Order: sequence, then structure tokens, then C-alpha cells
Amino acid sequence: MSGNTSPCHHSLHLFAKTDESQHAGIVQKLSDQALKDSQIEVLAIHLDLDVLDPHNFRSLLFAKPGRGKHDFGDVAEGKLNIPDVLKLIQEVTTEKEVVGMTIAEHMPWDALNLQEMLKQLPLIGG
Repeated sequence: MSGNTSPCHHSLHLFAKTDESQHAGIVQKLSDQALKDSQIEVLAIHLDLDVLDPHNFRSLLFAKPGRGKHDFGDVAEGKLNIPDVLKLIQEVTTEKEVVGMTIAEHMPWDALNLQEMLKQLPLIGG
């Protein structure tokens, strides 16, 4: 679909579960004010690295070497920089304690390409 501007690739989403919704399995998206006013005591943060700009952080799906313009459809690419992400996380962690964190969508293209190259070298490869 052309022109997809999925918010998951343009901004960092912060989710949390309250004690009541945890049992019901309901996840709530929270704004800064909602987080401050909530009954939420702790946070578990999930960070998809693909919110980062692939021109500034190379270990992302969108930074795949040799990729074509439409290799991943028309999915919007991340636009944030590391300082942007750190600022967003720091803003919410001043209000609530972080008890868990996951990081996803890491694609170490250079390491993968180096591994493949080394396999083919004399004395190192097979």
C-alpha cells in the first residue's frame, strides 16, 4: 500500500499494564500526562530499533546493503536518532520505575556480511 505512514515507524510507543488490565491482558497506550496520572507503578519498555533513521544507525532492516527502494514495500522508515529515543525513554522513566526492557529489530548487516566473507578466506574459512 503506497503512502503507509504507520506510527510504529515514526514514533516511539510506550505501553504499560496496570494491575487490573494485566489480568485482562489489556495493553494501554499512554501519553505523558496519562502516565503521570495513572495507577501504573512500574514500566516494561519494548524498543523496536527500526524507529531509528537507517542513515544514522546501520544495524536495521531498512539499512540492508544493496537494497532496492521498494524491497520492503512502502513501509515507512524510522526517523528518530539515538538522542531522540533516549530523551523519550528518560522522560517516562522520571515518572515510573523500569523493571524490564526488550530491544528488537537489530540487524547487524556488517557483522553478517563479514562472517560470510571470512567463511570463504583461506585458513579461516572451510
